[in-house]
Amino acid sequence: MRLCSMTLENFRQFYGKQHIDFTDDEQNITVILGENGNGKTGIFRAIIFCLFNEKELPNDRKDRGADPNKVHLVNLNVLQENIGIPTDARVELTFIHGGKKYILERSVYDMMTDTGEIRRNLEVEVKLLIQNEDGNVESVLTKESDVAKKINDIINNRVKDLFFFDGDKIEALSTTNANSREEIKNGIMRLLQIDSIKRAIDITSRLKSDQHRIIKAKADTKLRVKEEELEQLKQELASDQEALDTKRSELERVRTTIADYEHEQQENASIKELFEQRASVLENKKKTEKIIDDMRTAIDSIVSKYGHSLLLQETILHTRSFIEQEERMNSYHSGITSDLINDIIGSGKCICERPFEIGDETYLKLQELKRRYEKMRLSDFLKDFKRNLKLSLSFGDDIDVYIQSTLKDYFTQLNELEKLRKQLDEIDLKKNEFSQREDRLKGIEISLQRCKQDAESLNKSIAVLEYEIASKLQKIDKQEQEVKELRKKDKELQHDNNVLEYYEKLLDLFTSIRDTYSGKMRARLSEESTEIFEQLISEKDKQVLSQIIINEQYEIQAKGWNDISIFQDISSGQKQMLSLSFVAALARVAAGANGKIIDMPLFMDTPFAKLDGNNRDNLIMNMPKLTSQWILLVTDTEFARKEVNQMKATHRWKKLYHLDKIGNGYTQIVPIKDINAFAASR
Repeated sequence: MRLCSMTLENFRQFYGKQHIDFTDDEQNITVILGENGNGKTGIFRAIIFCLFNEKELPNDRKDRGADPNKVHLVNLNVLQENIGIPTDARVELTFIHGGKKYILERSVYDMMTDTGEIRRNLEVEVKLLIQNEDGNVESVLTKESDVAKKINDIINNRVKDLFFFDGDKIEALSTTNANSREEIKNGIMRLLQIDSIKRAIDITSRLKSDQHRIIKAKADTKLRVKEEELEQLKQELASDQEALDTKRSELERVRTTIADYEHEQQENASIKELFEQRASVLENKKKTEKIIDDMRTAIDSIVSKYGHSLLLQETILHTRSFIEQEERMNSYHSGITSDLINDIIGSGKCICERPFEIGDETYLKLQELKRRYEKMRLSDFLKDFKRNLKLSLSFGDDIDVYIQSTLKDYFTQLNELEKLRKQLDEIDLKKNEFSQREDRLKGIEISLQRCKQDAESLNKSIAVLEYEIASKLQKIDKQEQEVKELRKKDKELQHDNNVLEYYEKLLDLFTSIRDTYSGKMRARLSEESTEIFEQLISEKDKQVLSQIIINEQYEIQAKGWNDISIFQDISSGQKQMLSLSFVAALARVAAGANGKIIDMPLFMDTPFAKLDGNNRDNLIMNMPKLTSQWILLVTDTEFARKEVNQMKATHRWKKLYHLDKIGNGYTQIVPIKDINAFAASR
């Protein structure tokens, strides 16, 4: 899918007819620049409305409260000019997909009463015209359900937020809300063509459930009781999982609130220096922890290889001395074989044929020879033992010196880490004391501490729920085995049980196929995401984040240098770069062997707000290579002189539009023809 153009008529701030052409060739960047309040979100809203018939954005519902007139799609000036008359706003979007041209037009009618009340969404009209490669009209759809199905086939509604988003909404990829997570997962599976096998799994699951009900209806009392106990356990498990999702969502909300409070504290000029000190100490603490971890790895390796020798060195030396002394004092050698001695003793005759009796002198000498032969065998063992002792001591003084030096450095770094921790505690104490003195910050500090307590409590609750869920899963597994055994013993259920087992095997097969393919896709997504992330992220952030992992729910997990998940502890800007890396990787993987990128636009509203300068530069230089079409809605503060120059250097920037606000409800979309002459205001 490639966007060609969009025409707005009386939509939001855009009075009359306005037009935008999107670039989609090698120069694939279109920039729409507008100060806050000039209509950037209106452009974004128009795209979402036209494609998906969505009249509200998520933030509208959060911000509006109970006011039904907060969000309107029809231009207010036009409504005021037509009091009592239904008036429409229209959006026309032209795009190309699969060699065909699509012209999608959607209109919404509002009306303003003589009291100033706006009656919204009186009627919505839609028309989708499809042209084939020859330019002939293939079909015209005017029914909402038909248009929705056609658009959903092109870009699944579940994953639209992956390609059409603003700087805040992209973080929804990391949401812990169960419904959102499942929706995104299903959309990604469809994009990666895993949904076909998922449908087979769903159908087989329904057949299995139906067959299970048949068996339950025929079962005897004992089996029915076990079945009901199993069902009860599964219901409790579902309830626990729902509670866990709720707790995780609450924890995410609390963490966001904590970040907001800390940001507000940091904005205070008087306390800003403390935050800068804290950031510096945190950075040094991370570096020290990395050094300690590397040392620990080196020490582990040395101990694994030479540890036994270090622990037993004195014992080994004493043992070697003792063995050498024993060898000198006792002869362990004899030239007579054990077989010959045994033959002589057994025959009762010497080699010279002279007979002897048990206990006489000859017999005793033969026994002495036999004992000395046993010493000879011991000598062979001692040789091997001495050789092993020598190997154990062969690591030499150099290794010993290295270990002592490493341990010394290790304890030095541990002391440094302890100092940094104390510095952090002191800075936090000063920050808290300062906040208590400042009335304006006092309330924030109290709320911040309360949120931190809530977060700690939620973490404990989550741990308890996770343990209970694991326990119930074990009980369910045991109960299912008991139920299966009871079914097998019931002769009357033999046929029905065979049918159920067939469905179970079929379900296991489909699930295995899905999991195998999904696992390969997630591994590729993780690899591609990490590779793209390393291109986009700054050198400073690379020291914090080392790898992106896509888990079974297709959620993003960020690993730090010590292989610990750190997603919840990183900044909003870092989360945004992680999410963008995932989106670009998803597009690349979905394209398969046909190309490095999928034919899908990346439409970003306010993309740079949370990014520092280095990350902005990396994003501008690399993102055009990762997507077929990049459309940016930016503010003047996001798109300063450096960003302009950086984008020029890509040689992919072709079209620039400026949103010129003439007055309330009067914004013009003005094309800037000479890009090179454009100068940022900051």
